[in-house]
Amino acid sequence: MEMTNDEIVMMYREAKNKKQQIRILAELNCCSKDEILRILKEGNVKSTELPRQRAKKDEKESQMEIEAKQSEKKEEKKQHLPECVKEAIAKQMVEEQEAIDRYQTAIRGHEERLQELNEFLTGRKMA
Repeated sequence: MEMTNDEIVMMYREAKNKKQQIRILAELNCCSKDEILRILKEGNVKSTELPRQRAKKDEKESQMEIEAKQSEKKEEKKQHLPECVKEAIAKQMVEEQEAIDRYQTAIRGHEERLQELNEFLTGRKMA
């Protein structure tokens, strides 16, 4: 190391571009960015103050595996719903769709009535 840990922390805190400063500090001290990050953490720089790190390829793959397993579990749960629950949900969906249709019909009626009133008021038909 060319600099002390305290100097590294001080230079990082004073930097305008924190992400770039980590690279610069690593080059100046002939070490890795991970080593600089470790020094900063030991120097009480909060992890929320540090630039976010991209996940490494292995971490991405393991995260994808976790998400795939979670998706499979969700599918299993969907498949294990009792028929009575499925029927109740389907019935509720039909009722909701009917309510939407009623509101849409009412809205169309109001729109037509507004157009009639406007035509009466202005004395001309609207397109």
